[in-house]
Amino acid sequence: MRIQEQVNPSPMVVKLQLCIYPFFIYKLLGCFSVAIPPNLGELLVEENFEGESYFRGAKLQAATAYGFRVAELPVYEGTRSGRFELRDTDPEASGGTRAEFLFPEATKVKEGWYTFAAYFPTEDYQRDTSMDHINQWHQGKGSGSPALMLITENDEFFIFLKGKGLKHQRYALGEVRKDVWHRFAIHIVHSSGEDGMVEVWLNENKVLSYNGPTMYSGFGYPRWKVGLYKDDWNHSRTTDTQKRVYYIDDVKLICLDPGAAAAN
Repeated sequence: MRIQEQVNPSPMVVKLQLCIYPFFIYKLLGCFSVAIPPNLGELLVEENFEGESYFRGAKLQAATAYGFRVAELPVYEGTRSGRFELRDTDPEASGGTRAEFLFPEATKVKEGWYTFAAYFPTEDYQRDTSMDHINQWHQGKGSGSPALMLITENDEFFIFLKGKGLKHQRYALGEVRKDVWHRFAIHIVHSSGEDGMVEVWLNENKVLSYNGPTMYSGFGYPRWKVGLYKDDWNHSRTTDTQKRVYYIDDVKLICLDPGAAAAN
């Protein structure tokens, strides 16, 4: 009887597998309109604005009626998208000049995929040397400004990390192109230690691989925020621009560690 030997993959094969795996996950997360398999993780948020209610369970932090509404153009998929608008004359909401959704406690995770499509119109999102927060991961009262943010500044995307030992690190991701959809897939391990991680894909290209702290110690896992926040407009200040409009579509949050999230 012939015994079949077990063949271990060569280093080249292992390297190829490691390169292919993130791309495969990226496809599964819907970035190429491929359905998410149920065994990938727990889908905590899915919003395409096609229903009658939006971001169920999330809190809208906005001081104006135009801060958020549903739009029929432009759209990434389907027939509707979400539209955020902020002006430098807006009253402050929740302690700042913002139009954002704060997701509920039940969506806090240790490790997750955050995916969405974003659109910035030329007329209403002109170049500004002051930063705009379009995603925040906030740890709640007492933690101060978030340790991890996705921002735009001077028509560039950045991951912005701050906090003890981080010294306001910035990681450039690419250009903010106007009047086109940008597709983001962000994989985060939330940790105050060296086992933290942020990986970012922008328009099918991996643009960031960071290892290190992603949150403050002494606080729980963060809650995701999407929308517009511009702290340089707080206290009636202004910058290079007076108005910001940003569209979002096909929003998903997938938890890869439900047990850890529940324990937090």
